[in-house]
Formats: sequence, structure tokens, C-alpha cells
Amino acid sequence: MGDMAEYYLQQGMDAWLSGEYDDEGEDYTPRVKTCRSCRATNLEWGRRAGRWALFDSAGNLHVCRPKDVFK
Repeated sequence: MGDMAEYYLQQGMDAWLSGEYDDEGEDYTPRVKTCRSCRATNLEWGRRAGRWALFDSAGNLHVCRPKDVFK
């Protein structure tokens, strides 16, 4: 690693170890996603057959037909 990269890495580690970065109270809930093909909303990421996929709120795999994205 270069000297500057090591310097910035050390600065970040020092700040983290000193408690400067307090993540208490952070919200780690999954973010609602929008399908970039059909623009459907209220989807969540999940794993299916070892791959990431979008699912609706009922847990069903999201399947869409892409809309014309250039309109």
C-alpha cells in the first residue's frame, strides 16, 4: 500500500478506536428498493439459489418486464 493510503487508513482506525464514530442508535433496517427495470417499489433484497434477487413484501420473487427506460 502507498504511504498516503496507509496514512488515511491509520487516521480512520485511530478515530474508530477512540470512539469518535458512535454508531449507537443507527437504523440497520433493510432499505426499500425500486426495480430499475420496471420501477416497481416496496421491494427488498434477498437470496435465491445463491444469487441476490428482489422480493415483494409477501416474500414472492419480483418478476417484471422492463419498461422503455428511454422515454
